[in-house]
Amino acid sequence: MTQNEIQIVLEIIIIGLGLYLAFIKSYREEKGKNLATKEDISAITKQIEGVKSEIEIQKDI
Repeated sequence: MTQNEIQIVLEIIIIGLGLYLAFIKSYREEKGKNLATKEDISAITKQIEGVKSEIEIQKDI
């Protein structure tokens, strides 16, 4: 293998690694956003259910 061929192989490896790392970074950021949204929805749902319960209690009085 010549030095030129080795350089080409290394460049391909570096480009592949860079693309892989970019994908992993964007994947993790998106998963973080999704988790935060899921937690927000859960908190809002609990608040709504609490208000519904209070309304039902007041209707019974």
